[in-house]
Amino acid sequence: MKKNSEIGSEFWENQFLCTPKKVTFDNRKKGFLCGRTALDYIICDAKISTGFTSMLLPSYCCHTMIEPFVRNGIKTRFYPVFVGKNGFEFVLPEPENNEALYLMTYFGFGKLNDYDQEEVNRWKFCILDETHSCFSEYPISYLEWNIKYRYTSYRKWADIRGFAMALKIGDDFQITDTKGRYEEYLKKKNEACIRKKEYMESGEGEKRYFLKLYQEAEELLDIDYTGYSSLEESVSSFATLDIEKVREKRRENGNYLLRELEKIEGVRLPCTSIGEGCPLFIPILVEAHLRDDLKSYLIKNEIYCPVHWPISKDHDLQDKREKDVYEQELSVICDQRYEIMDMKKIVDCISEFFRCERG
Repeated sequence: MKKNSEIGSEFWENQFLCTPKKVTFDNRKKGFLCGRTALDYIICDAKISTGFTSMLLPSYCCHTMIEPFVRNGIKTRFYPVFVGKNGFEFVLPEPENNEALYLMTYFGFGKLNDYDQEEVNRWKFCILDETHSCFSEYPISYLEWNIKYRYTSYRKWADIRGFAMALKIGDDFQITDTKGRYEEYLKKKNEACIRKKEYMESGEGEKRYFLKLYQEAEELLDIDYTGYSSLEESVSSFATLDIEKVREKRRENGNYLLRELEKIEGVRLPCTSIGEGCPLFIPILVEAHLRDDLKSYLIKNEIYCPVHWPISKDHDLQDKREKDVYEQELSVICDQRYEIMDMKKIVDCISEFFRCERG
């Protein structure tokens, strides 16, 4: 049977399994379908327990991080995030009345210390998004950083189809209602993964079928994401994932990419050292007029590197440096599905693209 080969795109199964970890929930730790669901729940709880009315978000973010605040009638504004000499840099303005602060570090590289703790403590409270940093090993004292809520979505890290975690620091959640399982979403996602597995392992089927199913599953979340609890199957997938081996493989692949990509003229690395982190992707910056061409060139070579993120109608970007991140960033694959030889293929393709550009 002929196998298909590609680098990137959706997960369809997990690598590096271990004896199940114990995953428990209580009044301060709850599981949800996805990151948006967890964030919406946090917002609803915070409205009751703190009465906050405004949220200061990083200018570099996904629309799915903004929309739950808008949906819940919370005013949003943005603080500048751009790439400087030290990687991603943040500029916090003066707090507004009754305002909370959204904290986030990027791609598994950043540390909370990239913010100024004294500045952070001026806000009513903080929400920490740990989706990019959940497998990093930087210790955090949540209370010292004024963090009242934190949450993590796991689906970009492995084949975890319906599990995000929300935690409240030092107190119980005050709301309890959930809708239960989202069966329609699960059915679409499972069918997509089955078809992709068949395509990858035996060459059966056509890519357009499972891509359509993945897209339809995402569209279901766009329409209806609130109140759904985590899927038991996804919690089990997380529980059996060997995080140490996942971290080791991502760090190995990431370090190779950092070392080799740095040599390519035309590529800029916003993050140059993994430290104690664990990379979700390796972000690179490419001149805006070339970024989409590079992405297309990689796709022709069956390498699927996403862009984080498109600019949406809910964004409010004031500074050219803020816009540059969106227009120049490309996320290079480094995950546990792949070996160094795959990383070499990525580097060779990117290098070849720029050689052709230079003529």
